[in-house]
Amino acid sequence: MHAQIPSAMPAPQTDLRPAERFLLINRERLRRARELLERRQRDVLDVLPYLFHTNHPHLPGHAEGPVPLGIMGYTPDGTALTAANRLTRHHRFVRRALQSYDIVGLYLMGSIGSIAQTPASDFDVWVCHPKGLSPERRRLLAAKATAIERWAADLGVELHCFVFCPQEFADGSGSDLSRESSGSSQHYLLLDEFYRSGLLLAGQLPYWACCGADGVFHSTPPMQNADLADFGNLADIPGREFFGAAIWQIYKSLGAPYKSVLKLLLMEAYAAEFPDCDLLCHQFKRAVLGGQTDLDDLDPYLRMYRKVEAYLQARGDRGRIELARRCFYLKVGVALSRPPEGRRDDWRRSAMQRLVQEWGWDSGQVLLLDNQTNWRFHNVQDEARALISAITTSYRAISGFARERGEALSITQTDLTALGRKLHAAFERRPGKLEVLNRGITRSIVEERLSFHQQFQADGEERWLSFLERVLPDDLGSVSPVRRSPGLVDALVWCHVNGLVARHSVLTVLSAANLATPREARQILEVAEEIFPAGQLHESDAAELAAPQTLRAAALFVNVGFDPLAGQLREGQCLASDRNNAFSFGGLHINLARIFDLVLSTSWGEAYVHRYGGPNALLDCLTELVRWMTRTRPTAVPTVHVVGGSYASTIQRRVQAVVFELFRCFAEAPEQRRFVVEVAGSFYVLHCEDGEVRGEIAEDRLALLRLLARPLHEFRRTIFDPQTIPGDPLSLLMQANRPDVIQMIVGGQGDECDVYVVDELGGLFHQQLRSDNRDALIEHMQRFFRTVTRRRALADGQAPVPVECYALRPPAPPDGRRLTRLEQLHFNSDKPYLELKVLLHQPSAHSRREYTIVCGEREFSSLEHGNRLFFEVAARVRELRRSQARYPLYITDVELRGGGKGNQDLLSIGQLLQYKRTIEEHLNRML
Repeated sequence: MHAQIPSAMPAPQTDLRPAERFLLINRERLRRARELLERRQRDVLDVLPYLFHTNHPHLPGHAEGPVPLGIMGYTPDGTALTAANRLTRHHRFVRRALQSYDIVGLYLMGSIGSIAQTPASDFDVWVCHPKGLSPERRRLLAAKATAIERWAADLGVELHCFVFCPQEFADGSGSDLSRESSGSSQHYLLLDEFYRSGLLLAGQLPYWACCGADGVFHSTPPMQNADLADFGNLADIPGREFFGAAIWQIYKSLGAPYKSVLKLLLMEAYAAEFPDCDLLCHQFKRAVLGGQTDLDDLDPYLRMYRKVEAYLQARGDRGRIELARRCFYLKVGVALSRPPEGRRDDWRRSAMQRLVQEWGWDSGQVLLLDNQTNWRFHNVQDEARALISAITTSYRAISGFARERGEALSITQTDLTALGRKLHAAFERRPGKLEVLNRGITRSIVEERLSFHQQFQADGEERWLSFLERVLPDDLGSVSPVRRSPGLVDALVWCHVNGLVARHSVLTVLSAANLATPREARQILEVAEEIFPAGQLHESDAAELAAPQTLRAAALFVNVGFDPLAGQLREGQCLASDRNNAFSFGGLHINLARIFDLVLSTSWGEAYVHRYGGPNALLDCLTELVRWMTRTRPTAVPTVHVVGGSYASTIQRRVQAVVFELFRCFAEAPEQRRFVVEVAGSFYVLHCEDGEVRGEIAEDRLALLRLLARPLHEFRRTIFDPQTIPGDPLSLLMQANRPDVIQMIVGGQGDECDVYVVDELGGLFHQQLRSDNRDALIEHMQRFFRTVTRRRALADGQAPVPVECYALRPPAPPDGRRLTRLEQLHFNSDKPYLELKVLLHQPSAHSRREYTIVCGEREFSSLEHGNRLFFEVAARVRELRRSQARYPLYITDVELRGGGKGNQDLLSIGQLLQYKRTIEEHLNRML
């Protein structure tokens, strides 16, 4: 394989000597590259230009239609044809001129041909086409490139083809963010890398190679040189690009830290020189034009290291110099402590030996790095800390550079958001978030033995200590744990995502009263494997990073290392009962679900373990789940696991059912939902308000009534867990509730009447009355609703809100139905009925509310009568009654006046009923 020299040399006015020098260096670097390649890699590289030059049905990448083909100035040589013939017996090359040449050239980017080339190096190839290519033919060329990538992948070769137009690239056209592109974050810096490290496989030589040493076009404009490819000028790099490029390198460091940290340090060095940046491509060109031909001295990676080293030495940053040297040594991958493998990497080995001697490294340092694949956790932990520290230092330096100059960032907001979220997911520390240390440092740090010990602090706080060996209780004072966790689940999942535990690892678990065992630990790890397969966190794509964070998978562990009945059984308390509700179990109504460990995997690639204990553990855990539900609808309901302890299956079924109901409740329109579940006689209420999830506890049913009676400003449906007070009129009424409908249930026994009303916004009203005439009470309530709803309808110009009335039947009726729909009454206008109307006056939202009560034809005002208002009204009622019998009076209407236009909407029906009840109670006491 050799670099194809264009058959038509550059125009006469162009300096030929620079072009010849660059082509000579290009050929020698390709020769070095081929010497280091495996056979399959060589075959791909040899045949690649020919695959794009032609479109043969028996060769990889064949496509139907007018697919672009023909590389300018390219003629396949014997090496390419031999490689093509190995692919198929049905191909024979025929030399003939093509009607058009649609491909400007193929250019190899990255570490190939440099000291950093390894057998694992991938091929990043720029496939360049002219500007005039139609959108349809561009699509066909991209499809052909994708097909060739797949063919290479089948051979075990990682090939990435980037199809674009050089002229459009020179104009600054960007690309979408992906794992293998830099998105909008860099343009000139990518061009700098291309000019100093890119290799011409076939096609046109970049025009940059034929211009002045400073990289500026001094002679004929590029458009007049048909045999040269114009990728753009590179006299200077705008300062705004450094920040975007730095963020991109931090992003890349998540998978390849050593290469990316070096490039990040290079960005920092460039920024420190701004605006007089001595770019590496300019150094490279000066060396070539100055007659330098030593490939080691011209090596792009060696030059990058030298630039970084000089910058850090000038700053006296010894720590990062040593890290940069380790990064470079590990990136190159030549193990100097081992015998050479053949002769093909002699030049790389010699170069690294000179460097190591220059650095003053001893054999121990070299041996440690050469055994990186065998590093244990402590080595990885130390290296991860050093890498994160270096990344953070560079980020701060370049961020400060951007702030000081007020540069507009050379990165789109979309890419900046995606990169920022990825970086926060990887490096930001948050409560419950698991830190992953082994990000591209070594392959495996699995331990043969691990120990987990439960301890209790002086304040009773539980802790679990993790050890990477077998540790017995007597050894605790002499061995330091690698992690202190709030619970066993946290300890195990942390080991799993950090690659410390495998199926063959021997686990020792020591807990109080043996409530946690190795068998249960294995069960926890099996669930962790389902959430984080092979211990890997989710790999987020650009679409996920552009959207709000959601749950991808979750698991909820209950009572790990805890027995909720241990205390009761020791004290001999009787639990006998037919109640098998785990939240209200047995005769003592005990809550069996007491300790919770919530494991979360998010769409941004984060892992969390939250532990909840104490009296409000369940409420806190459910509140956290609702927070995730309200962001976007998750892909799956969390699975619930009870790995040991008393009544495990009973607890698991109950908690899983509640979690499922919770997800059903808040999956859509979470701001319009409330969820109620009974726990040990109390009621937990979860709802969303002003974007926040709130969990509240009502100690008993009366407190729940008060909580649900709070004023609402928009409709909110209250959903009861199916096992929470089933058959109770409150849950029955809420089941039937829907927006813009008023619903009432009237029940009770004897002369005791219970009235429940759910208004048009879902707010609750409850009143307990004494009445020996239930029909009269129902008639009165319907009359009140009719008056208020009709008045509001006239004001709004809409139909009145419908009212539904139900009678509550005794428990366990024969047909199973406890609610009977009551027909709307037809009121007899001839029947005498005392109108008792309350007018609420409130000029503004912050002013005092005054009352006027209209009794018959007379008005009684709080401004006139003050504290005697209710006494005077009661006296008037007694005057109007025909008999002296004492029976309760009822308010027939409550109206709010004042407060400007739309004041009818200030109070819901439920709020008006509360005013009605309060005033009725005052008046009835005066009768």
